[in-house]
Amino acid sequence: MADSENTPAAFAGQVDLASSALGGQCLACSDDFFAEVHHLVNPAPAVFDPDAYTERGKEMDGWESRRKRVPGHDWAILQLGVRGQIRGVDIDTSFFMGNHPPYASIEACNVSGDVSLQGLRESQDWVEIVPSMPLQRGSHNLQAVSVVGTWTHVRLRIYPDGGVARLRVWGEPRPVQKAGEEVDVACVSQGGRALACSDMFFSPMNNLVLPEAALNMGGGWETKRSRPPSDDWIIVQLGSPALLSRAVADTRHFKGNFPDTVA
Repeated sequence: MADSENTPAAFAGQVDLASSALGGQCLACSDDFFAEVHHLVNPAPAVFDPDAYTERGKEMDGWESRRKRVPGHDWAILQLGVRGQIRGVDIDTSFFMGNHPPYASIEACNVSGDVSLQGLRESQDWVEIVPSMPLQRGSHNLQAVSVVGTWTHVRLRIYPDGGVARLRVWGEPRPVQKAGEEVDVACVSQGGRALACSDMFFSPMNNLVLPEAALNMGGGWETKRSRPPSDDWIIVQLGSPALLSRAVADTRHFKGNFPDTVA
């Protein structure tokens, strides 16, 4: 999940609903000959290696289709990591300088999790939430949505072809709650989110509410060293009112820098 430091000010407090850190994934695309579509949901910022090439051309950290030789345009369908209310998007063309799409638009739909890919592609429920907009090369192309709604999938259309580094879908989680089941109400997939903290010098506060266990120390929340009498704190908004049964403070991967006590 893109952290607060990388969140545009226009979408402060929002969550990247498409991030693979939340379980977002690219389901299909029309073409990804030069660079694979799954890069779109990578939570890390795009990078560029000027000396890296593949057998198909320049290695790019993003999604890049071939040049169109026939009528039409390219598209990609993404499943959001959590159902949510979308507020805005960032069609990030970082490092795509002469091969970015000149225009793009975005549609969204709200469907059940068991819908087939074919059914999703043929669904009549798609709503255009970002009309065709011009894209700047090598830039974060920010746009508020024209239709605010709660959605599970988005479809990015690029006109006619080219490369996009990342697609950030900023919004608020709106998961379907299940009664009678113990869930982690602080987790972003249940609608929880970190609102504020005393410090996040080494890693972002939103890492604390991600659904999957951290792979390393960078996947947690770490502050710079503080000294008595000060201490660090974080405020988390729960996804829904709940009768709390237990709390878990998971310090895995923190060997010599874990907190002495928590409350």
